[in-house]
Amino acid sequence: MKIRLLLSLALFLLLAACVSSGNSPEIKITPTKSDVPIWKVTKDTGLYDGLGINANLIDTLPIGTLLKPASKNKFFDCDKYEDMGTTYTICYVEVIKTGKTGWVLQKWTESQ
Repeated sequence: MKIRLLLSLALFLLLAACVSSGNSPEIKITPTKSDVPIWKVTKDTGLYDGLGINANLIDTLPIGTLLKPASKNKFFDCDKYEDMGTTYTICYVEVIKTGKTGWVLQKWTESQ
């Protein structure tokens, strides 16, 4: 019984010494997944300043480029346009690395 009491007291004193000396264990916070979805370019494509065939190329996006919705929403702001019988879905995005915004073909992106 006395041994348990002595061990408990020794443990208490050890913990108190650690706390008072600033050697308390470090708490690591793991970041949670963002509410903003991240998308990745799956095929080299362009970032354009508008919809349609007359849009100007802002930048070329290689495979692996990370994107997020430029409108600060949880989803891409997408629109469709048709050219010579083919319908394209184009989404307004922000390139995470550069901050550039523009339109990209949705079919060359995938959710992360």
